[in-house]
This record gives sequence, structure tokens and C-alpha cells, in this order.
Amino acid sequence: FVSEVQAVVDFCRPEKLTLIECDDGIQQVQEYFPGDLIEFKIRGSGGTSFIPGLKYIDNMNDKPLCVVYLTDLEGSFPPEEPDYPLLWIVKNSSNVTPPYGQCIHI
Repeated sequence: FVSEVQAVVDFCRPEKLTLIECDDGIQQVQEYFPGDLIEFKIRGSGGTSFIPGLKYIDNMNDKPLCVVYLTDLEGSFPPEEPDYPLLWIVKNSSNVTPPYGQCIHI
């Protein structure tokens, strides 16, 4: 997943990319800009809930143009769909279907 994030920074060159690591809570938040090298050490593990990450995004001052969630989809979802585009990138053959957003399996 880290290499995928690096590719977004290198080739898409977003104004800013906010990387939020969360499992059942927020573990770390880092911002990256075009030309930055992604240096990221995974801190969380274990149970997953998508609620803290999406709630964090909902409370950000700068609303995102889109959210890309890198996950195995094994977790609990907030009951309400966010008001920004949401893309789930899934790294397994999970049979879980997210309740909203678009899903791509890799």
C-alpha cells in the first residue's frame, strides 16, 4: 500500500495527500506534497473500524476531493454515507461488499 501512495504523490501530484492510519482508532496522520518521499511505519494492527477514520475526515477543516481507503474490508462501517467520493482499494479476495462507495480489488 505504501508504494501505491507513493505512486499517487509522484504521478497524480495532488496539492496535498493526507495519510491516515487507523485500525480501531487513529494511529497517525501525515501530510505529503508533490515530490515528497513517503516514509511510513505501520503502527496499528488488529481489529478494524472504518468509523474513526471517516469521522476524522468529516471533521477536517479542508474537506477532501476524494478519499481512497486501502483495506481488507474486514471492519465496521459508519451507518451514513460520507458526502465525498469514496474508493475502497481491497487487497484480498474478500467477499465483503461495502455499503457505499466504489470498490476495486487488487
